[in-house]
Amino acid sequence: MQYYIMFFGNKEYSAGDLTNDAASCHMSIHHHPHPEKSLKEMYRILGKRGTVLINEFTGPVLFRRFMNWCFTKWDTGDHAVYARPEMEKMLETAGFMNVRSRMITPFTYVCVRRKPPTVRAKKKPSEPEGADGSDVPQMQN
Repeated sequence: MQYYIMFFGNKEYSAGDLTNDAASCHMSIHHHPHPEKSLKEMYRILGKRGTVLINEFTGPVLFRRFMNWCFTKWDTGDHAVYARPEMEKMLETAGFMNVRSRMITPFTYVCVRRKPPTVRAKKKPSEPEGADGSDVPQMQN
């Protein structure tokens, strides 16, 4: 298993190769000013069928609204508390497909998502091997 540690903030980090088996973010996505960019970067650094695990805190809607309002008033480095469906949507937008998502407690959830397998174009029977580009991995957006 290959891995590296990355911290998101105002800087972008390069992983070099895209063969990491897993990426995780535990109780910190609410600190990311642009979580969508962080999730897309996690997608980018994963190899084929790589897995991302997000473990985050949440709460009932009034709690989330209150905390999100507080984050605009306090200088804590927090940005937003997300409901599980919001996180699922952000992961799907980043390109991950749903593997598993559930509440752990009323105030925490986990999302485990996998990068889709590489899509290959079907070749025509009359074409020689690789003529349709099937020897080159295609990425889904």
